[in-house]
Amino acid sequence: MLLAAGAAVGMPEGAAGFTPLIDACCEGHTEVASMLLVARAEVNQASEYGTTPLSMASSNGHVEMLSMLLAAGAAVGMPEGAAGFTPLIDACCEGHTEVASMLLVARAEVNQASEYGTTPLSMASSNGHVEMLSMLLAAGA
Repeated sequence: MLLAAGAAVGMPEGAAGFTPLIDACCEGHTEVASMLLVARAEVNQASEYGTTPLSMASSNGHVEMLSMLLAAGAAVGMPEGAAGFTPLIDACCEGHTEVASMLLVARAEVNQASEYGTTPLSMASSNGHVEMLSMLLAAGA
């Protein structure tokens, strides 16, 4: 109803917080995210903290959401000028191996570090994710 009435699907200029699409990706509401994308929500719009819809889906292990976002053109790296973790680092932190595999297939940089020097490999190692570590090493980490 709100979308049909012309509700804005992104963040107003200068506003802080998460976009409706980031919120939907956090909670795994795939149908809501799909509706927002159809209404032209920006798939790569980041919060002021660098959180993107893809990074939120990656961090929470939402495989179906991730697939939809990638098909909609979501960037697998950090947005220009953003800080924080890449979607791959987020997936490695939480041990979401299937998500990490999908990101690698989508050409995520296996060795891309955060501004703090954190890499997918260091995150998988520090969290004890053996299967993830093995996959990253096989991918060239």
